[in-house]
Amino acid sequence: MSLYRRTVTALAVTATVALGLTISWLTLTPQDLPDLGPTLPVDKLAHVAAFTALILPSSILRPRFLWWTFPLAALLGFSIELIQPYVGRSQEWMDVVADFVGLIVGTGLGLMIRRFLKRHVFRNA
Repeated sequence: MSLYRRTVTALAVTATVALGLTISWLTLTPQDLPDLGPTLPVDKLAHVAAFTALILPSSILRPRFLWWTFPLAALLGFSIELIQPYVGRSQEWMDVVADFVGLIVGTGLGLMIRRFLKRHVFRNA
């Protein structure tokens, strides 16, 4: 494996692990999100955004890793919901759905970004 490929792989893995740890910390510690009423589900949007970000490094840099990063990320979301009642947070199964939606959005978005970069930025490289 070339130095370039090893560097990209290390970047993808490091970014994914760092994002996973950040998401875990944010979801397993008390947070005061603003209550904007029933019209804007801030918590669910935060879950979608977090899990979109979580899967982006693999989707863009190493899509072959998706076969293990996607299920592990889904397992992370599920595990967080199982643990939250033990750390003073509420357990909401719709958060798992929001996490999964974020993974799907992030995978699609990341693959589109990768395709764009390969066609328009790195086509002569």
